[in-house]
Amino acid sequence: MSISTQYAPKRIIAFEVSKASLTVHLMPEDQKIVIANTPKTINKLLRKFDNQETPFAICEASGGYERHVLACCAAANLPVHRAHGTRTRNFARFPGLVSKTDSIDARMLALFAQKSDGLPLWEPTDPQAEELRALRRRRDDLAKITRIEQNRLEHAAVKTVRLSLQRHVRSMT
Repeated sequence: MSISTQYAPKRIIAFEVSKASLTVHLMPEDQKIVIANTPKTINKLLRKFDNQETPFAICEASGGYERHVLACCAAANLPVHRAHGTRTRNFARFPGLVSKTDSIDARMLALFAQKSDGLPLWEPTDPQAEELRALRRRRDDLAKITRIEQNRLEHAAVKTVRLSLQRHVRSMT
């Protein structure tokens, strides 16, 4: 599903995501607020818009730190788009919004949502598929750690270090 110009949201909630906080830009107010990146504070913010026209939310993919925003928007049945960083950076270059601050980035995301047509809406993934992906990532991480430790073992000159590496490799295989 995507958002089109027929929908043209009047209210946009743009989230600039970091590990601990969210810089939020609200349109049409052109207002910025900063909140904690927790489900509780995100839900509190979203509840303020319960009796108003459905807002459109947007955030940039940021290594998983956006997951609370996406989950809370989905739970509140709000349309939300997870923007690709390259597209938003290219958009920001056009009007000259190249400074890199959270406030500018949040406002740029709001403008991107306002000016873009056909943004695909984010949909939650199947929990089983997500669990399988997480397990595969964990397996890959453990295999990489094992290879690293085996490589260190080849060059371990100190007996206690060599024994420690051998124990660690045995426990990992």
